[in-house]
Amino acid sequence: MLLGLSIGAFLLYLAHAFGLARFYALAVLTLLAGAAASLGSAACFLTLGVGALISGWLTLWRYLKSTRPLAGS
Repeated sequence: MLLGLSIGAFLLYLAHAFGLARFYALAVLTLLAGAAASLGSAACFLTLGVGALISGWLTLWRYLKSTRPLAGS
């Protein structure tokens, strides 16, 4: 439980400091996974990793969708 709380708090700090909205979602996801203490630390890290992969993929997808390659490329 302490692991999820500490990582969640750090992600909340990063979200606030850098203005990254997806880190708020990761923080909530990590806090919820950490609150389910019966899952253990492996499940907490797995949840955090899958959430980071999904949010990173969505961010990359949005970026690629909104930009165009250079004319010479």
